[in-house]
Amino acid sequence: MNNKIPALITEKLEANPFKYRIYGSTGNGQLTFTPWVSIIDKSLCDGGSTQKGIYPVFLFKKDMTGVYLSLNMGNTFFSNPNLLNKKGVTKNKRLILLEIN
Repeated sequence: MNNKIPALITEKLEANPFKYRIYGSTGNGQLTFTPWVSIIDKSLCDGGSTQKGIYPVFLFKKDMTGVYLSLNMGNTFFSNPNLLNKKGVTKNKRLILLEIN
């Protein structure tokens, strides 16, 4: 999960490693019930981290019989009190929409 599936996705998408970071996890230290693989656009996610930004994630069922596609958002971004005020949220919303368009 940590290497094989991300490598396959990278190959199929012909993803540029300088623009995208594709990686998976079965948990850090302790195994997770929902292994996942994320596709990070480094320009939208603070250089490749899932802690800040929006990104698609493949979430696998515990028994690996199915997979879900989810749009996730890093929550570390919202722990910064300067970004939580209305002006900061509005500014960041505009920046995200500009990146998407």
